[in-house]
Parts: sequence; C-alpha cells; structure tokens
Amino acid sequence: KKQLNERLAALVYRTWTRWLTQMFSKGFFDIEGRWIMSKEACDEYTTKMTKKYVWLSDEEKAWARAVAEDILIIFYTYKESKNDK
Repeated sequence: KKQLNERLAALVYRTWTRWLTQMFSKGFFDIEGRWIMSKEACDEYTTKMTKKYVWLSDEEKAWARAVAEDILIIFYTYKESKNDK
C-alpha cells in the first residue's frame, strides 16, 4: 500500500508542477520580486479552475485523460504485483 501511495503521490506532484510551470510562464517578476500575471491570463486560469470536465475543449480533455491513464497504469501495475505474490 505504501508503494502505491508513493507512486500516486509522485504523479500528483508531477501533474501539479506541470500546471505551475504553465501558469508561471504566463507572468513575470517585477523589480521588487513580486510575480505579476496579466488580467487576461488570470481570467483564463480562473475559468479553467471553475470549468466542469464536460465543458473542456478536446485538448483539455486529452490532457485529463492522459493523467487518468497514468493513474490506471499505476493501479494495474500494483494489482498485478499483488496477484503475483
């Protein structure tokens, strides 16, 4: 169970860091070290955070499906390892 948890945690972390990387690419740091994002980019991310899956674009759904596939691979691998014992 701990191994499954660690693999899922690694996937969650990787997914989160990809999202942060994309988000941070939409802004910049000012001379005082504050991170600034345009209103348009902020509105885009706010919309993404509140949008239901059924309303996602095909591209957004493809990304979500890829993450789901990664989760399924982890589960199936874990299940197979338990069946081998």
